[in-house]
Order: sequence, then structure tokens, then C-alpha cells
Amino acid sequence: MMTIKSLLAASFLAVSLFFPLAQPAQAAEDNPVTVYQDGDFGGTSQQFGVGLFNVSQLNVVGNDKISSVKVAPGYRLTLYRDKDFSGGTKMLTGDAGWLDDFNDATSSLKVEQIGGPNKPVIAYSNSPYGGFEQQFDIGSYNPQVIR
Repeated sequence: MMTIKSLLAASFLAVSLFFPLAQPAQAAEDNPVTVYQDGDFGGTSQQFGVGLFNVSQLNVVGNDKISSVKVAPGYRLTLYRDKDFSGGTKMLTGDAGWLDDFNDATSSLKVEQIGGPNKPVIAYSNSPYGGFEQQFDIGSYNPQVIR
């Protein structure tokens, strides 16, 4: 019996040398969006959490300098051509190694969490599926609860 325990302990030790225990990764919920100055996720990068970020908050990557983005699953990134969330927009729900017509043209951005397993109904303030969103459970609601 002692031999089996010794063998198991030695096996575990050997395996752990080649495959170290995984370290917990920083949750995508903390910073679900990363923007990059260069295409294919290169150059200077800056991470963003959920929220609205105007031109002054693009201080690491720079104004009109974003060329590629990574967007975590369950999040949406809206790029705005001008400051104060105005001008043309480009919406992304996944990674983009090149921003085509929005390359080096972003002056403000918005990061939103979209969808959710516990609240399957999403209402949008603008058509089609734009602006701010609010999630609801299935049911009836008074207009006062809708922001």
C-alpha cells in the first residue's frame, strides 16, 4: 500500500513540474475591452471596463490612434468618430484585427455588457439596437421602472 501512495505522490510531483497549477486569470468582466494602436493587436494598448470613455480618457493609446480591438464575449464596444460620443459609429461584439474605415478615427468609445442568462429581454433606447440598453425578466413592467 505504501508503494502505491509513493508512486502516486511521485507521479503528481512529476506532472506538476511540467504542468504548473493554473493561476486565476483576471476576469474579463474587469476590463472586457482592449484597444491597440496597431493592426493585429500590436503596439501600445489600453484596457477599458464597462462605461463611457471620452477623448481625454484615451490617454494611453491616444486620440485617433486605435487600429485593432479585442472584445470579450458578452460585451459590445461602440467606437465614435468624434468626441462626446458623436459622429459616425462602429459597433463590435468580438475581436477585430483591423478596423477598416475606423482605423485611426476613434475619439470616444462605449463599453457595454450585453445579454444575460437571467434577464432574457433587452430594451434599447435607439433603433435599431442602439443607445443604452436595459435588461428585464419576462413579465409586465410599469414605465416608471424603465430608465
